[in-house]
Amino acid sequence: MNEVLTFGRRLNACESKTIAGLATGSGGMRGGVVINTRAVTTEAARTARAAVRRVARERPGVSIVVTGCAATLDPAAWAALPGVTRVVPNATKLDPASWDGASVLVALGQSSARTVARARPGRPGIVIGADLIAGFPTETDAAFERTLAFVSEAALAHVRVRAASAFGLVA
Repeated sequence: MNEVLTFGRRLNACESKTIAGLATGSGGMRGGVVINTRAVTTEAARTARAAVRRVARERPGVSIVVTGCAATLDPAAWAALPGVTRVVPNATKLDPASWDGASVLVALGQSSARTVARARPGRPGIVIGADLIAGFPTETDAAFERTLAFVSEAALAHVRVRAASAFGLVA
């Protein structure tokens, strides 16, 4: 049985769905567990570490692959946890712009901009906004430019941008 445990919200959930589909389609996991971490808070990383330990304890010998922002920020610490056979940094997880939410949604066969465009005609006066976190250590210039293009194309009424450093994600 393949399993993906997700710690995080929208982006991690989208990535985890893609990871599960790819693993099932390729047969590549063969009973392994992928733990998709987040590092927005210390508690989020602590909870994910506890999950790794729990899986290792309850399913001895299972292959545990850890990915996500917490694993990317400190891969050696995650690799040292019991049962972890591989740490996959964000930059190699799904595509080179793994923190670019628009790219992840496109990978799932959905276009964020088209979704927004379809919502507008049926809901006159709809106000659509987004919360963005910029400046992740793995964020590329190309990912940043795609995010700007999405914000422009989607004609978002409100955009709240916070720096990754505000969450302690940048050293």
